Amino acid sequence: MPVAPVRPHGALFALLALGFATMPAVAHAAAPTIRLSSGIADEAGGTRQIVYGDELSTITQITVDGASVPFTAFDAQGVPALRFVAPAHAPGTVDVRATNPDGTSADSSADDLTYVAPGTAPRLRGLSITAASTSTPTRLTITGVNLGGVDSVAFWRPSAFDEGQGTDLEVVSDTELRVTTPELVYPGELEVVLSGLDGSSLTGSGYLTFTGPEGGNLPQVSSLSPSHGPAAGGTFVQLGTRFTNIGTQGFTIDGQDVSLVYNVFADPNYQQGDPVRLGIVTPPHAPGPVSVRVRTEAGESIDTAASTFTYDGATPTPTPTATPTPTATATPSPAPTLTPTPTPTATPTPTATPAPTPTASPTTSPTPILCAGCVTAKFSYTLTGSTTVKTLTKGTLPLTGSIDALVDVTTGNYTATTVLNDTQGRLMALGFLPVTVGLGFVPSGPTTGKLVDDQLTADLKLRIKVKSVKAFGAIPLAGGNNCQTKSLSTFALSSVGAFDATGVGGTLGGTYAISDLNGCGILNGLVSPLTSGGGNTVSVKLTPKN
Repeated sequence: MPVAPVRPHGALFALLALGFATMPAVAHAAAPTIRLSSGIADEAGGTRQIVYGDELSTITQITVDGASVPFTAFDAQGVPALRFVAPAHAPGTVDVRATNPDGTSADSSADDLTYVAPGTAPRLRGLSITAASTSTPTRLTITGVNLGGVDSVAFWRPSAFDEGQGTDLEVVSDTELRVTTPELVYPGELEVVLSGLDGSSLTGSGYLTFTGPEGGNLPQVSSLSPSHGPAAGGTFVQLGTRFTNIGTQGFTIDGQDVSLVYNVFADPNYQQGDPVRLGIVTPPHAPGPVSVRVRTEAGESIDTAASTFTYDGATPTPTPTATPTPTATATPSPAPTLTPTPTPTATPTPTATPAPTPTASPTTSPTPILCAGCVTAKFSYTLTGSTTVKTLTKGTLPLTGSIDALVDVTTGNYTATTVLNDTQGRLMALGFLPVTVGLGFVPSGPTTGKLVDDQLTADLKLRIKVKSVKAFGAIPLAGGNNCQTKSLSTFALSSVGAFDATGVGGTLGGTYAISDLNGCGILNGLVSPLTSGGGNTVSVKLTPKN
């Protein structure tokens, strides 16, 4: 067998190989791993932050920029989580760290908390009351800054986008406004959200607890917009108020069950940035008025004039009927006799030829990927986060990139183009050898998944390229354009908490495996066992692009 040429550091390579082969595995304590849901706080403090991650039940301390803050554990719709209130701090990005008996969480972009100044956007900084009744509207005074441009006050529940709207809004000054709380079917803690032309208040700024018996107010279809549509169906209709517990309620049109959807998925006229609204899509029906009802655990709504939808059928029917009749009766006889001369009117042929050419050009090519003829909407996000490698080489690498999705508004299915930028970070091999690793990611086909209500799933297949591995940050061990995983890695991601498709976006988490490597040079057999393995985690935050 030919001897490999001598390279610089050849003796050290041999020594490292010997160390890798003989060094026993090192047991690691389970220090916590954390990520923040929003990562944005008001410089004045008071913004609630939600913490997700691993080993949360063992955490004894949370610090913000080194200062300890009180925290509580709670169940975030089936996901264990912690929450704390961000203290006041000068604008800028700081680290949030968590400590348990086994250590302190590693620093990563997922735990960054960015303090922001108000600018011109409204900021909620105080509520005159902490509790309200589900059945009796209450006058609420809100204090803050930049309140002069606020035109709506919403009360949000974690399980729904828009739980209820405040009424009788009165802007007293730029630092104070008053609003009447809505009636609700279900009690619970709701977030108060201010909106206006200059933006919305920060997530987690204020909460109001509604008390009262469940079912104290029946649901009602207080309005339909629009209140009429074609008999062929397919009209997105925005409904009224008091709709909660989305998963357990039902809607009927003339007794026929229909599904509750968001305009994000079902309204062909929806544009990114428009308000998110609940509604239904009308099924085909004979022309005429029908009743729209909603059922919840509290009961079923009653029929009113406001809950009546009218199917328009008179206009489309006569159009096809009247046109063919005159054409067949009088025109056919003279047509063959006198029309042959106008046959040169074949001029439409060249006229029609250029028309289809530009029509085929628009970049609607992604549409067939989903389904023929379905209504789609485009969403674009920036991607930031991190991945934690848990093989014999351990550590966390930052992730950045973008995702551009085309969503079937009826089903929520989507395909997307995902871009993950090259990344680099410092890892620890076998618990004692620091290595600097540079990685690249090559997606295999489009990302697929589903966006339903406030839950997002994503399935991404990609090949991982190991562009460089350097011991102590200086001694090259492996890498290059041909150094890559033998098999594709599957990133199966799902939203952590609620995903706000058109507002602040949300966080996705998941796991993946790294296969053996090939094409990594003479030390391929050494490096591959150190990097291959399962249980690796990824956490990314998707933020809508402007």
